[in-house]
Amino acid sequence: MIIESGLVKAGLVKTGLVRAISNINTRYFRRNEGTTDYATIPEVTLAGSWEIEFDFLPASDSDMRIFGEVGIVDNYIRYEGASSKDIVIVGDGFSIRFSGTEIQKSVINSLSISRVGSQYSLIVNSGAAILVTGSLDSIRYDSIYAGNSFQNVSGILSNLKIWDNGTLIRDYPLDDNSDILRNRATVLGAELWNGVSDFPADTNVTAATGTTAGASYLTTISGLSGGEDFRFSGQSGFESVGNGVFVLTAPGSSMQFRSIGVSESGVAISIRKADGYGTVINGNASDWGLFQQQATGEWLGQELVVNGGFDTDSDWQLSGGWSISGGAASSMNTGGITQVSAGMGVGLYRFSVGVAAISSGAMWFQSGSAGYSGASITTSGVSVEDLSVTIGGRVSFGSNLTAIGSIDNVSVKEVLNVA
Repeated sequence: MIIESGLVKAGLVKTGLVRAISNINTRYFRRNEGTTDYATIPEVTLAGSWEIEFDFLPASDSDMRIFGEVGIVDNYIRYEGASSKDIVIVGDGFSIRFSGTEIQKSVINSLSISRVGSQYSLIVNSGAAILVTGSLDSIRYDSIYAGNSFQNVSGILSNLKIWDNGTLIRDYPLDDNSDILRNRATVLGAELWNGVSDFPADTNVTAATGTTAGASYLTTISGLSGGEDFRFSGQSGFESVGNGVFVLTAPGSSMQFRSIGVSESGVAISIRKADGYGTVINGNASDWGLFQQQATGEWLGQELVVNGGFDTDSDWQLSGGWSISGGAASSMNTGGITQVSAGMGVGLYRFSVGVAAISSGAMWFQSGSAGYSGASITTSGVSVEDLSVTIGGRVSFGSNLTAIGSIDNVSVKEVLNVA
C-alpha cells in the first residue's frame, strides 16, 4: 500500500488527493520534460531469457534513450523518433534493430521487448511480433528516461515491468506522484531504525544496523529543525539529506548520519530495505498529473480552468464586447475572454463549453499565442472538441463581429489517447 510505504506527500490525505487504490481507473502519470530529468534505479543485469514491458508516449520527434546506464555511452534502449521510429538495443559490442515499429507520437503505446536464446522480439500495441536474431551477451541498465544523461525522453513512461528468466524482478507503475519510484515486485523490509534521535554536532551517529552493503533503503527523516546541513554517510562520502523521503544505498552493515555544525534532537528516521526502488533526478512536482480513464479508453486530466462557471467577475481577461454577469460570460460583438493557465503545456486537450444562447454570429476556442483554433459554434448546447496545443499556457474563447450570445461551464483537461 502507498500509505504504508511512507510515500504520501504531506497534505495529500487532508486534501483528498491520494490516489484511490481501489479505483484502478484513476492514476498519476509523469511527463518527462526531456532535457535534464531522468531516474536512477539499482542496476539490472539481464542474461539468458528476459522480457521488458512498458507503456510509452513520445511527445516529440526526437531520439530518446528509454533505458541506459549512467556513465556508459553504449548500453541503452533507444527510440529513433527523429527518423525511422525504430527501437534499437545497444550493448557492449552489439546492437539489435527493430524496424517498422509503428509507434505513434503523442499516444500511449504498449511495448514488449524480449529475448529467448538468440531470438529477440518486439511487440507494439498487441501487433505482430518483430523478430531479430542477435547476440547472447547480457544487458544492464541503471537509469530510465535517459542513457548516460543523453537523449532524455520527452514524454511519458508507465507500467514498466522487467522479467529475468521468468521471474518478475522490477515493477514500476510510475504513478507515485513522488521523486521516489516504488518497485511493486518486492515488499518493503522490516523497520531497522534503532531509535536514536539525538545527533551531536559534527559526530557520526549510527541510526541502523543489519544493513547490506550496496542494497537500497527507503529512508524517511522528520523532526530536523530546518536549515541545517544533515548528511548520510554513504559509499561515496557524506550525502546531503534532510526532512523528507530518500532512497539511500547502504555502504555496509550499518547506516550513519551526521549533523554539520549544530546539534539536533528529536529526529525520527525510518529505514526499511527497498529492493529496486528508484529516484527521479531533476524532477518537479508539476511533472505529475492525475488522470481518470474514460469509458472510451483515453485518460482525462484534471480541470485546468479557474472560475469556468463565471460565478464571479474574476480570473478572466475580457476584450471587445464581452462581459461577465449572472454566472455567464456574454458577447455583444467581437473580442473574447482569456485566462492564463500554467498547467496547460504542449499536447492534446479536451475543450468544453456550454453555449446558453447564441442569436447571431459564431464563437470558438482559439489562441494564436497558444497555437490552437477550434471549430465555429453557431448553435446553443454543449460543445466538446479535442485540440492540439503547440505552445500552451493560455485558455481563450473568442467571437466574430456579429456574435451575440452567452456561455457557461468552460472546461479544459489534458487528454492521453491510447493506441
